Amino acid sequence: GGGGGGGEGWLPFAAETWGPAVRRKRALQEGQVTGAVGTRTVFAELPGHAVAQREALEAVVGELEMSAGAQGFGSRQGRAGARSLEVSLPDGTSVSWEGDAPEDRSGNAIGLGPLSVAALCVEEDLALMAQLESAGPYCLVAAHVCTSFGGLSDRMGRGLTALHDPVPGYRVDMGAPMQALFERMRPDGPAFWRTNWGIQYDSDPDPAEGDRRPSQEELLERFTRDGLGDSAWLRVEFQNLRKLPQSGAVLFTIRTYIEPLGSCQLEDGAAAINLAKNIRDLPPGMMAYKGLQEEGVREAILRYLDGGSREA
Repeated sequence: GGGGGGGEGWLPFAAETWGPAVRRKRALQEGQVTGAVGTRTVFAELPGHAVAQREALEAVVGELEMSAGAQGFGSRQGRAGARSLEVSLPDGTSVSWEGDAPEDRSGNAIGLGPLSVAALCVEEDLALMAQLESAGPYCLVAAHVCTSFGGLSDRMGRGLTALHDPVPGYRVDMGAPMQALFERMRPDGPAFWRTNWGIQYDSDPDPAEGDRRPSQEELLERFTRDGLGDSAWLRVEFQNLRKLPQSGAVLFTIRTYIEPLGSCQLEDGAAAINLAKNIRDLPPGMMAYKGLQEEGVREAILRYLDGGSREA
């Protein structure tokens, strides 16, 4: 799904989820910086997009101060003067961008780049898309990503269509319209948003869920033993897109929500009815992408969603 939307609350603050999400980000970031064994890349960039990264930081901090300043977000000039920024956070810590010369005397990069600083303020993953050549496709030029996708280093410099190749039908149905949308967007125009959903079988926010997925037999056994409402999770990504005025780059913010499937039965069960309809409407190629490739698992989930909504 997707659509236009006003600029209201594009980085909503939720105290109960902000703390755990930001602590996890800090740990992943620290792992990348220290080169810990088995750590994954959460930040990557192409050279030449410092202006876009700075704009992204300014946009994020400006929004947080305006919409959640009462929660403890604030900013001031950093130690490096006018081209630096220190952001205070709701948990009493702060994160700093020390300007555009983050190198020590031996030429080693130190400190955090502006996009990383922005990402360590929010729950969302941040990705910057820019045209590498005039009228060319929008390509991934910088990203700080902890929940929405993996393989970051391999994705840098790829255009929208190549990035979405794992999505069945994207190249044919969505590639050209999305490129046109990015070209048409205006910095002072409406923001655009879209959502994406899938089913996963643990509550881990790490995007490589498929790598640790149990077999169909194990899942069906677990559904019977523990109940399906506590054995499968609905994963929803909420993506917000805005064009930055100076660089013309597009900033993606991606927030991941993971809820036990049982939460679909709350209130009047409308969410269960809606999810069951969405699953039944999926083209066959999308089933695996959504985590529903095995017929037995899919049928069990549909029975659960149908039954729960009738009981409500």
